[in-house]
Amino acid sequence: MNRAIISIALMIFLTACAQSMIQIPMGGTGPEPHSLPSPTVPPPMRVEPSALPTSPVAATIVSSTSCRPIRIMPMGDSITYGEGIPSYGGYRNLLGALLESKGIQFDFVGSQKSGEESLTDPDNEGHPGWRIHNLREAIAAEGWLETYQPDIILLHIGSNDLRDSNQVYTVDQFRRLD
Repeated sequence: MNRAIISIALMIFLTACAQSMIQIPMGGTGPEPHSLPSPTVPPPMRVEPSALPTSPVAATIVSSTSCRPIRIMPMGDSITYGEGIPSYGGYRNLLGALLESKGIQFDFVGSQKSGEESLTDPDNEGHPGWRIHNLREAIAAEGWLETYQPDIILLHIGSNDLRDSNQVYTVDQFRRLD
């Protein structure tokens, strides 16, 4: 799977859903630097169908979401859950604020809730103290991916493995996480 194609498709999708019209510059013909609009006021934009990626993976990401909220599953250990200050929601707080500021519709999904005091969407799959093997076993047993059908999984796992084990063990555990 080509990560560049997925990144491009996701960027196009997020931009298309955040704005009513988007444009991809074609052929390097653009305004002179002195005539560029203010960065706070983006120019009207439009996408030509030929500019969209043709990869099956990219097409699936762009077409299957149809500008509905993007389902994001924050998955991992206490850092995902927001341990330390669970009412804050960890990195999900800033991520949610950034997505909202860009007008991107999203839905955090998962069986856990934390950060209710500061997040409008506190759902996540963060489990304090978990190691890679705990997550791998729970994915299979609990059916989270089938239940929540995330478009994007933000995976942060391995901190506890590195703290409690050696690096070779942790790398082996990552390889087994499929």
